[in-house]
Amino acid sequence: MTWHLIPLRAATLLDDSLDRIRYSLNRVDLWQRTAGALGLVLTQAGQADLADQAGHSARVEQSGQAEPAAPASSVAPGASVVPGTSAVPGIAEAPGTAAAPETTAWQHGEMIRLHRAREMAEPGAHRVSAAVRSAVLGNGSWLARMEVIGGLPVMSIVTGPAAGAQVRFLLGPTAAGTVVTAEMVGTDTTRTVVSRAEALAQAPRRPAAVLALRTILGMLTLAMHENSVVVGAAIVRDGRVLAARRTHPDRHAGKWELPGGKVEPGESDATALTREINEELGIAIRVGHQIGPDIALDVELVLRIFAATISSGEPVATEHDLFRWVGPAELAELDWLDGDRALLSHLSNHLNAGSTVDDNITELS
Repeated sequence: MTWHLIPLRAATLLDDSLDRIRYSLNRVDLWQRTAGALGLVLTQAGQADLADQAGHSARVEQSGQAEPAAPASSVAPGASVVPGTSAVPGIAEAPGTAAAPETTAWQHGEMIRLHRAREMAEPGAHRVSAAVRSAVLGNGSWLARMEVIGGLPVMSIVTGPAAGAQVRFLLGPTAAGTVVTAEMVGTDTTRTVVSRAEALAQAPRRPAAVLALRTILGMLTLAMHENSVVVGAAIVRDGRVLAARRTHPDRHAGKWELPGGKVEPGESDATALTREINEELGIAIRVGHQIGPDIALDVELVLRIFAATISSGEPVATEHDLFRWVGPAELAELDWLDGDRALLSHLSNHLNAGSTVDDNITELS
């Protein structure tokens, strides 16, 4: 059976899509920021960490105590493992150095170490964080396995005061938004592990553990409010740039823009721009350097324009009603969207310089 530390849970309401929330929860930097806010450091487990774990397991076996097993049962009933990954990944697959993870998203089965950061020099600083460190880490550190189950991260704790427990997430769509719940649950039925986790659930460790859950939800909220990016392509041919006239929404109909669209979770600017141009114009492009600064379109939304050239195909109107190749002297004649108009001087300089794209870019299609 599975026992639960109730109510070691925290929840928040986010007005955002399930896909964006899943993407943000899987970001390595989100977990690193959370650790930093609690006065902790999160790194990939190195060979020394894994050797310490092996020695710990051997000592437990000699003492006759039950060792919390790597949670092979961590795939909940009805949950699916990400395609191409193992439900019970091997510890030996973990990287051999203790450097911070290089990937932007967790890899299924990745081993991590959570340990104390250096004490703050300012007296009394991070007093709450110190309480969390003491209650949750004890005198040492955690080793944990990061898994991706049903598209969401699950941290299965292997060593430390909470060995045998998991930190996982539940998403509940509502009319007002998505309720995101972070919870700590137990997965091991042995008395040794249950007693450890029950101790974690008692005061003063209980509020400290809940505070840690609340902290990661706070970091998630901040991540969801980071700027979203709209990318546009300054596609140049023979010294002229391709402008496209909008048909929707009504407030933008009849205005001109540099074609492009919104960067989706997990995409680079160049990948998003290449995809959008292929969808809108039916062409493949080469993406170069950014032209001008970011332009604020709205709260948490910026426009970013990149130099580009056509690598294959000819533009076909699918989302616009008119195209026009425009030279530097003609730019001011068009009724541009406000964001694009703010970059006309930079675009004019780009055209007058005879620039196209950087020589060191990679062709995308």
